Amino acid sequence: MSNQSWFEKIVYMVIGMVFFISYYFLMTEVFKVNPFAGGYILLSIYFGLAIIAFPISGKILSDKIDVIGINSRIILPVAYVFAPIIFVFSLKNK
Repeated sequence: MSNQSWFEKIVYMVIGMVFFISYYFLMTEVFKVNPFAGGYILLSIYFGLAIIAFPISGKILSDKIDVIGINSRIILPVAYVFAPIIFVFSLKNK
């Protein structure tokens, strides 16, 4: 796995923020709940951590998916949702 440039990390974080904003509007407009109150705060914290872990998990998954050939439109949301989990496992495997 090669090192990422700062530009690539920033692009992944911006994409992660777009996913988080989408989550926020989905929770407030569709489900009519406050994502920062009650039990939903845990999900909001998880997705907040996913923004930070997304550049690493996105890079790991994109390196592994190049072999299989899955489209990036599918892998980016999956990498965002599971970013903290992938990040923990990548630290564990080092």
